[in-house]
Amino acid sequence: MNQARLSDAAHSTPTTLLIAAYGKAPGEFENDPDNPMNRIWVEELIKWAEKRPDLQYKVIKNSGHHIANLRPEVVINAITEMIEQLR
Repeated sequence: MNQARLSDAAHSTPTTLLIAAYGKAPGEFENDPDNPMNRIWVEELIKWAEKRPDLQYKVIKNSGHHIANLRPEVVINAITEMIEQLR
């Protein structure tokens, strides 16, 4: 979150944030979207994202931290959508 705050002043480029639905809780709870640690992580990212006018976000279900590896189609779609919006 500190890195995100520092970047706020650095750019105003339209951005898409892909939020993994799980992946912050340790060990066996890592893949549980109902785990409190995972749920709080997602909720805090959404609160932060909603305050940024040039940022859209998507919560990616069935994905952990490595969205590009686990759900490459989601990343490709986000890039394609951004290109279309900027045209």
